[in-house]
Amino acid sequence: MDPIQVFRKIEREIDWELTIIVGHESNGVGFLVRIDKVHWEELTGGRHPPEDLVRRSFVFLLRKKKSVFTIPRNFNIRDIQKQFAEYEDEMKKR
Repeated sequence: MDPIQVFRKIEREIDWELTIIVGHESNGVGFLVRIDKVHWEELTGGRHPPEDLVRRSFVFLLRKKKSVFTIPRNFNIRDIQKQFAEYEDEMKKR
Protein backbone atom coordinates (compact mmCIF):
# COMPACT_ATOMS: atom_id res chain seq x y z
CA MET A 1 0.00 0.00 0.00
CA ASP A 2 1.17 3.51 -0.77
CA PRO A 3 2.20 5.71 2.16
CA ILE A 4 -0.46 8.01 3.61
CA GLN A 5 0.81 11.37 4.85
CA VAL A 6 -1.52 13.55 6.91
CA PHE A 7 -0.92 17.23 7.71
CA ARG A 8 -3.09 19.45 9.87
CA LYS A 9 -3.81 22.54 7.80
CA ILE A 10 -6.37 24.54 9.78
CA GLU A 11 -7.93 24.19 13.22
CA ARG A 12 -11.15 26.05 13.88
CA GLU A 13 -13.42 26.05 16.91
CA ILE A 14 -15.73 23.38 15.46
CA ASP A 15 -13.53 21.42 13.05
CA TRP A 16 -10.16 20.66 11.51
CA GLU A 17 -9.08 20.75 7.91
CA LEU A 18 -6.31 18.36 6.95
CA THR A 19 -4.37 17.72 3.78
CA ILE A 20 -3.51 14.18 2.83
CA ILE A 21 -1.07 12.81 0.29
CA VAL A 22 -1.46 9.19 -0.74
CA GLY A 23 1.58 7.85 -2.53
CA HIS A 24 5.03 9.27 -2.89
CA GLU A 25 5.37 13.04 -3.01
CA SER A 26 6.50 13.08 -6.63
CA ASN A 27 3.42 11.19 -7.83
CA GLY A 28 1.09 11.33 -4.81
CA VAL A 29 -2.58 12.23 -4.92
CA GLY A 30 -3.68 15.09 -2.68
CA PHE A 31 -6.88 15.43 -0.66
CA LEU A 32 -8.54 17.98 1.60
CA VAL A 33 -10.57 16.48 4.46
CA ARG A 34 -12.65 18.16 7.15
CA ILE A 35 -13.44 16.62 10.53
CA ASP A 36 -16.12 18.02 12.84
CA LYS A 37 -14.76 17.95 16.38
CA VAL A 38 -18.01 16.45 17.71
CA HIS A 39 -17.84 13.62 15.17
CA TRP A 40 -14.14 13.04 15.97
CA GLU A 41 -15.04 12.74 19.66
CA GLU A 42 -17.80 10.22 18.81
CA LEU A 43 -15.41 8.06 16.76
CA THR A 44 -12.29 8.22 18.92
CA GLY A 45 -13.49 9.14 22.39
CA GLY A 46 -10.86 11.88 22.17
CA ARG A 47 -8.12 9.26 22.60
CA HIS A 48 -6.47 9.70 19.20
CA PRO A 49 -5.50 12.83 17.28
CA PRO A 50 -7.50 13.71 14.16
CA GLU A 51 -4.51 12.79 12.00
CA ASP A 52 -4.77 9.17 13.19
CA LEU A 53 -8.49 9.04 12.42
CA VAL A 54 -7.89 10.38 8.91
CA ARG A 55 -5.07 7.91 8.28
CA ARG A 56 -7.25 4.99 9.44
CA SER A 57 -10.13 6.33 7.36
CA PHE A 58 -7.98 6.36 4.23
CA VAL A 59 -6.82 2.80 4.89
CA PHE A 60 -10.51 1.86 5.18
CA LEU A 61 -11.41 3.71 1.96
CA LEU A 62 -8.55 2.20 -0.01
CA ARG A 63 -9.54 -1.27 1.14
CA LYS A 64 -13.16 -0.65 0.07
CA LYS A 65 -12.64 1.35 -3.10
CA LYS A 66 -9.44 -0.33 -4.30
CA SER A 67 -8.15 2.84 -5.98
CA VAL A 68 -7.03 6.20 -4.69
CA PHE A 69 -8.64 7.78 -7.77
CA THR A 70 -12.17 6.80 -6.68
CA ILE A 71 -11.93 8.79 -3.42
CA PRO A 72 -13.29 12.37 -3.61
CA ARG A 73 -10.51 14.95 -3.48
CA ASN A 74 -12.38 17.16 -1.00
CA PHE A 75 -14.82 15.79 1.60
CA ASN A 76 -15.97 15.72 5.21
CA ILE A 77 -15.04 12.55 7.08
CA ARG A 78 -18.73 12.21 8.00
CA ASP A 79 -19.50 11.50 4.31
CA ILE A 80 -17.82 8.08 4.50
CA GLN A 81 -20.65 6.70 6.64
CA LYS A 82 -23.17 7.58 3.92
CA GLN A 83 -21.45 5.19 1.52
CA PHE A 84 -20.23 2.51 3.94
CA ALA A 85 -22.56 1.70 6.85
CA GLU A 86 -19.82 -0.18 8.72
CA TYR A 87 -17.35 2.75 8.71
CA GLU A 88 -18.18 4.31 12.08
CA ASP A 89 -18.32 0.97 13.88
CA GLU A 90 -14.94 0.03 12.48
CA MET A 91 -13.37 3.35 13.50
CA LYS A 92 -14.77 3.03 17.03
CA LYS A 93 -13.20 -0.44 17.44
CA ARG A 94 -9.67 0.88 17.08
